[in-house]
Formats: sequence, structure tokens, C-alpha cells
Amino acid sequence: MADWDLKHMHMTFINNTDFSFTLGNFGINMKEGTVDPYPPDSIGSHETVTINARSTSLVMGLEGTITYYAQGNNGRMDIYIDMPIFGGNTFTVTFYELSDLTYTAENTTGKLKSNPIVTIKHK
Repeated sequence: MADWDLKHMHMTFINNTDFSFTLGNFGINMKEGTVDPYPPDSIGSHETVTINARSTSLVMGLEGTITYYAQGNNGRMDIYIDMPIFGGNTFTVTFYELSDLTYTAENTTGKLKSNPIVTIKHK
């Protein structure tokens, strides 16, 4: 597995996926993608949403599938990033405000160097 440091992540569920985060010194933006199903159900539905995204970063060409699901009503969401650079790493985030459209989450597990804050926005 790659040893990567996730600093920030932003995800907007529109027809095209806006997904960006910082990986070490590299900023990676994903501007092309589809969300299936769209729109995703609310947190706690046990639904799995798959996002197929292609990076627009000039640093490297990344393609892969980002899958996440909400588990129960305990505010836990597991996010799976399956891309070559990540080596299929998995990390878990826990939501603090489930009723808000903007969720702030903190990493709880995974091969991360730090304990970053992860922000996911639903629009």
C-alpha cells in the first residue's frame, strides 16, 4: 500500500463530480465523472454510491473508481479509493453533523500519516 497523506477532500454531487484533495505535495483535481445512482440517498440508507472520475491534474493521469457508503445512523461513512497511486487504500470518516448539507468528517482508520479533517459537500 502507498503511504499517503490526505490533507483535504472536497466532493460535490452534481451531474459531474468535482473531487479534489491534496496528496503530499500534489494537488489532484477530478472534474469529469458520473455519480451512480444520482442523486445519492441520504446518510444512513446503506446505499453504495460509485463515482467514476478522471483526474485533470497535470502532475499525473489518474483514473479510478471512488466508492463510498453510509453505514446505519451512527454517522459512519467508509470511503474506498481504488486508484493505482493509492494501491487501493481505504479510510473511514465519521460525520459530526448528519443533518447539515455540508459534512465535516475526521479520519478514523487507514494508512494516513496524520489525522486529517475531510470535508464533503452535497449540493
